[in-house]
Amino acid sequence: HNEIVDFAALMAPQEDEIQERHKLTERVTDLIVTTFGGAQNCKVQVFGSQATGLFLPTSDIDMVVMMEEQKQPPPPPQKSGKYSEKDKETLEMQNWSVFDGTSPLVRLGDALSSKWKDEISFLEVILQTRIPIVKFTHEPTNLSIDICFNQHTGVQAAD
Repeated sequence: HNEIVDFAALMAPQEDEIQERHKLTERVTDLIVTTFGGAQNCKVQVFGSQATGLFLPTSDIDMVVMMEEQKQPPPPPQKSGKYSEKDKETLEMQNWSVFDGTSPLVRLGDALSSKWKDEISFLEVILQTRIPIVKFTHEPTNLSIDICFNQHTGVQAAD
């Protein structure tokens, strides 16, 4: 029993780890808000183990950016009259015309690579997946961050 308690205490986040993660998420939030023209255009939230406080020292940080869509999607297919969940997710990513029409994932990836170039050891914009993300590693802290757009499910699960 004592070994389990000792192990749990060892794996629990330390105050300095909590502060380091908090500062990094604030900086990422500031970059996102600046990239997309201000807090009126987007809302950034942390979810997953970071939001619940159940993260391990090697856990990544999951963030979601909520933005309003800029144009209406095309009508659903005639046969069923409904979109499949996959079609809905694809349309969400395709129908943004923020600023110059570039995907918000690509815009964020570009902002990270230009403004944080000396702080990132890994950066990938993953578009061809069920939930497209920007994934990067902040070199000074060695923390990995995954950022998705307009995905309500992750935040709801953390609540």
